[in-house]
Amino acid sequence: MSTTSPRASLVWRPGTAWELRAAWGHYYQYPSFEALQGDGYFLDLRGIKNARLRPEHAEHFVAGVAYTGSRGWKLSLDLYDKPLEDILASSKEEETILVLDELDQAYPYVRERRTFLPENSRRGYARGAQVVLTLLEGTNRPYYGMLAYSYGEARTRDDEGWQWEDHDQRHSVLLTGGYRFSPHFELSGTWHYATGFPTTPVRNVIRVVEDVDGDGVYDSAAGDTFTYQRDEDHATINSRRLPAYHRLDLRLEYAPAPGRLTWSYYLDIINVYARANVEGYSYNADFTRKEPSEGLPFLPSVGVRVRF
Repeated sequence: MSTTSPRASLVWRPGTAWELRAAWGHYYQYPSFEALQGDGYFLDLRGIKNARLRPEHAEHFVAGVAYTGSRGWKLSLDLYDKPLEDILASSKEEETILVLDELDQAYPYVRERRTFLPENSRRGYARGAQVVLTLLEGTNRPYYGMLAYSYGEARTRDDEGWQWEDHDQRHSVLLTGGYRFSPHFELSGTWHYATGFPTTPVRNVIRVVEDVDGDGVYDSAAGDTFTYQRDEDHATINSRRLPAYHRLDLRLEYAPAPGRLTWSYYLDIINVYARANVEGYSYNADFTRKEPSEGLPFLPSVGVRVRF
């Protein structure tokens, strides 16, 4: 299978301070080992040649403007819109299982399950904007930095409706900079704030019976067992957000006068104020309790860097 991927870009500088940018293009990603994955599991690759999968397709529209001030600062704005088509997902089919009610009585229950067979069943969009203010380091200024704000959306749909993608992050602020106290000492740091990624709350938990003798009745004495499983409807998937993320990292660096080798010694502190950033949740067997999975803790380190 072959595709045509036209692309074009344009830059116009009407003066020494202004720059206008625009770009457009078609981008394709062919099904690969990395792409053929579901939510934490690999799709079945047997018979993949007969699946006749199409490459995932994105059309990019990008526009931007930048202004560079005479005192060493730059302000830029970029906008993007990317319609998405033929996104890979696992197919689904209905299955009938045996579950228990509140009185431990078994009854048949119909649910959708993933078949682990890939298909081009989703479409959607990614769009957003970014504003960046950059303060360049100058000969008469010992400090430098950058402040960036980003807004983004990533959403796809199938026949059941729209769904926020796992990597959808609505707001993000990044502040980075540094200060040279002398030719040998420099303090730099980065602070990042972002709204939480989508997460799926627990709404529907069922008790699925392992019916050993297949008689449709739950009988623990006969060896029947059950497990707690989630069966969330489409509207519940990625309908909540994780808590906001923010973290401050600092580095103090000392660089002696260069000789045959250029040396520097540094102290790094990751997560200076020990923010417990939640990156996800884990649940107990019956989904009645959850524990947050947290990111990097307060983590100092020292190091040496040498350049030949």
